Amino acid sequence: MTSPDSRAFRALQHLDGQFSLLMDEQFEIIWHSTSVERVLGWTDVTGRSAIEF
Repeated sequence: MTSPDSRAFRALQHLDGQFSLLMDEQFEIIWHSTSVERVLGWTDVTGRSAIEF
């Protein structure tokens, strides 16, 4: 990753009270920030449908 990419990635990981999801066209979760567990109590949901939640 380039320096700007690294900074953006770190920023997504450290937002208090917020979380980030990256989904594909079918709303399958490709990536989520580590804060998703802290905020919602979800463990690893990568590969699952975001519509379920």
